[in-house]
Amino acid sequence: MRIPTSIYVAGGVTLALTVAAGVTGYVYMQRRADEGPEQREPELSRNRSWGAANLGLTAGALVGAGVTAYLYWTRPKQVTPSRAAVPDLRLAPWVGADGGGLCLQGSL
Repeated sequence: MRIPTSIYVAGGVTLALTVAAGVTGYVYMQRRADEGPEQREPELSRNRSWGAANLGLTAGALVGAGVTAYLYWTRPKQVTPSRAAVPDLRLAPWVGADGGGLCLQGSL
């Protein structure tokens, strides 16, 4: 079964949001550890900005994961006929030194 392109696009966006959320979370935690729990301005406002960015990216990644899962599980099913139901027949010309004709070959 072929997976629609929209699932790959949604999955790629979700992956990018997840990586970005991981990076901003790491930066936020490193800055907080370096500056200690008693932060003063302007470090405090910068860390709040990193935290807000991380929160937005994490929420986007969670929504993207839900959308990707929804698209995957509700994708249209392709119904393919079974091999037994579709005969595979070929008709080809046959030419030889002492005659010719038509050749019918295949499987039912």
